[in-house]
Amino acid sequence: MIEPLEQLGGRFVPHRARGIRATVEWLVDTGAGVERHQMLIENGSLSFSSSRGAPALRLRLSAADLSDLVEGRAEATDLFLRRRLPFSGDVLLAVRLLDVFELPGRKS
Repeated sequence: MIEPLEQLGGRFVPHRARGIRATVEWLVDTGAGVERHQMLIENGSLSFSSSRGAPALRLRLSAADLSDLVEGRAEATDLFLRRRLPFSGDVLLAVRLLDVFELPGRKS
């Protein structure tokens, strides 16, 4: 798994994820190709999986943009508006997703 996703997993705040039960697929362009990672969130727990189940939400971004997001140098809304973070699937989950992580510079 790529480092920014590991960092994101380490910033997970379980009580903020209560009531969420979803698979989120991250498509990360590393420059050498696109890596596919699935994040499973289930009522306050987080795990990563290599399975290819149907995700409720699919996000696509570059490894550099993911790193900037995790380290607080970029905001998801800004990346989305600049078409650098397209997504498909559950819109409400997309809106709530980053709130379950403690990210630098983000207001809780």
